Amino acid sequence: MPRDISKIILAVYTAGMVFFIYAPIITMVLFSFNSSPRTVPPFDGPSLRWYEVLFGQKAILLEAFTRSITLAIITMLIATPLFTAAGLAYKRRFRGDEFAFYLVTIGIIMPGITYSLGVLIFYNTIGIDISLWTAIPVHLIWAVPWGLILMRAMIDPNIIYYEEAAKTLGASDWQIFRRITIPLFMPAILGGALFAFTLSFTELIRSIFIVSPNTLPLQVLAEVTVWGVSPYIFAIGTLIVLISLALLLVAGLLLRGVFEKLQI
Repeated sequence: MPRDISKIILAVYTAGMVFFIYAPIITMVLFSFNSSPRTVPPFDGPSLRWYEVLFGQKAILLEAFTRSITLAIITMLIATPLFTAAGLAYKRRFRGDEFAFYLVTIGIIMPGITYSLGVLIFYNTIGIDISLWTAIPVHLIWAVPWGLILMRAMIDPNIIYYEEAAKTLGASDWQIFRRITIPLFMPAILGGALFAFTLSFTELIRSIFIVSPNTLPLQVLAEVTVWGVSPYIFAIGTLIVLISLALLLVAGLLLRGVFEKLQI
């Protein structure tokens, strides 16, 4: 294929992807400030009406939002050391390394609804009552593989030589780990942590049978099923967008500091 045609195809594809990613988000944010209860054009004028509804009559959504944040943070805090330790094991080849990798990552290809139903049956069998915390193992099985994939992708073939050189110069194991190993993997660690948080926060299918009371995705589904789509749903979506942007900003600042230390 001629190079110019390839560039055109890439440009069109990229433009289309950007449009279909950001156009719905921008539309949602705009209509969260619409004074009319309509969820389709025209836009009747700016108003904070639906944010007042969200923080007043629909405070149950904010309670679900808090539960989702709590679950996502706990999942992230547990998943991060797990996939970090697993990823560091792949600095060197070991017997059964590929088998172990595929065994861990099977969690991301397993149908979520099937697995969630199976977990519910298992919990009922052993007498565990459904709560917010019963979702944590399921979310970990979903989140940890993505972190491990990022860690493996970040492995520098020369990292072993860097560590051996540092040891030759008198560095302790802790100094090597803190000053060389972790900084080299920090982009993957931060990316995996964000993945874990986001996947847990937005998870619906894997939570539908094993969480009580509702997390935000489940509560939004319940609201839309009963009342239909309303602008107060757009308001909670806008808050989520703001939190996502804040997380990206924090991650960017942290990565910038890491890259400056590594002089990348």
